[in-house]
Amino acid sequence: MTETSTANQPFAPKTSKRSKVIAMAVFAAIVGFLYIVSKLATEITTPLAKNSHRNYSN
Repeated sequence: MTETSTANQPFAPKTSKRSKVIAMAVFAAIVGFLYIVSKLATEITTPLAKNSHRNYSN
């Protein structure tokens, strides 16, 4: 079944590989973007959190 389908659709494997590569690239870009955003957010919020804790302790 798979052999006949691939023979009937020669471009299907290429498009599937390309779409997989594109999907992986998009996924990697999103993950990297979220990682950078979370890192920036933690850098911005940690001093504020420390300051707020100091204010509450005082």
